[in-house]
Formats: sequence, C-alpha cells, structure tokens
Amino acid sequence: MNMQKIYYDMAEKLRPYAEPYMNEDCKEAASNATCAREPYEALADYLSFVSFVSFAWEQQDTPRKLIIEAYNLIDDDYLDSYNEMADKLGIPRRQHSADYDEDE
Repeated sequence: MNMQKIYYDMAEKLRPYAEPYMNEDCKEAASNATCAREPYEALADYLSFVSFVSFAWEQQDTPRKLIIEAYNLIDDDYLDSYNEMADKLGIPRRQHSADYDEDE
C-alpha cells in the first residue's frame, strides 16, 4: 500500500481525538498539510497533540492501539520527539532503523 495513503488514513483516525485540544491555527496547519498532499505532516501534528495531552488516553478518549499504530509510523528522524509519549503510555520504544544490526 502507498505510504501516503497510510499516513492519510492514520491522520484521519487521529483527527477526532486531537482536534478538541488544538487551537484554530494548529487545526488549520494540519488541514493544510493534508490538502497539500503532505499527510505525514498532518499525522505528526495530530499525534503531537494526542501525546501532548496524553491524559486523553488515561481518560479513555484515545484508543491506546491507535496511538501505538501512529507512533510506529513516525519517521526515524523524529522518533526521539515521541519517546516521552511512549514512556508515559507504557509503549515499548521503537529503535531507529540504524540501531538494528542486520546480522542479528
């Protein structure tokens, strides 16, 4: 499956959980990213807000499985920014691709 489609679908799944915590400028930025065919940026924006208010999961607002799926789509270059969220939610941290030894 096309990664752009996967990012778009995940951004759309996260949107209803993130938008209540976003101001209008942030909502517009995520929407513009989607419209500009940059769904990864929208995914990252929405996941940032879900992680920023990680208490949303504790209040049963955001399904933990959905957060894990979105976290697993984050590019290695940005992974460190989301590790605190993973720790708070008890999600095992992903390793950067470069950290994997192909011989193992």
